[in-house]
Amino acid sequence: MRRTMVGVWIRNLVICVMLLLGTGAAAQSLKGEVVSREIRGENDVVVIYNFSGSPGEEYEAVLFLVGGTGGRMRLAKVSGDIGEGIAPGKGKVVHWYMKSELPDPSEGVAYSFEIELRLLNRGWPWYYYAGSGVVAAGVVYAIAKPKSDGGGPVPAQPAIPLPPGGTR
Repeated sequence: MRRTMVGVWIRNLVICVMLLLGTGAAAQSLKGEVVSREIRGENDVVVIYNFSGSPGEEYEAVLFLVGGTGGRMRLAKVSGDIGEGIAPGKGKVVHWYMKSELPDPSEGVAYSFEIELRLLNRGWPWYYYAGSGVVAAGVVYAIAKPKSDGGGPVPAQPAIPLPPGGTR
C-alpha cells in the first residue's frame, strides 16, 4: 500500500514540475504596433513599428502583408529590425523590397502590414527541467521506498476467467 502511495505521489510531482516549467518555455506571441508605412523609391517600402515586451528579452519579429480580403503573406525580402534578436522598443524600422517579392503588384489593392513577435527562449529547453524533475522524483522514491523482507515468494494472482466457450 505504501509503495503505491509513494508512486502516485512521485507521478503527481513529475506532472506538476512538467506543467510549471513547461509552460514558461512555451513561445509567447504578441503583435507589434505598426505606426507608419511609406514607399521610398520603386522597390523600398519602409514599415515602422513599436512593441513592448520584457526588458532584456530577445524576440523574433516577422512581417506579414495583409490583403483586403484578410489573407496574410509572410514577407521574406526584408531587412532592418526583423528576424531573431530584436529587443523591445519604439521606432523599429523594416525595409521590404517589394519588387523582389511581388514583381507585379496590383494597383489600388488595399493592404496593411502586421508584425508578429515571438519570445526567443535562450535558456534550457523545458525537457531538461522535466528530466531533472524525473531524476529528483526517482531519488525521493529510492529514499522513501519500504525495505524489502528478503524476497519471499510472490503471492499468486487470481486467474482471469475465460469468456464462455474459450479454451486455454
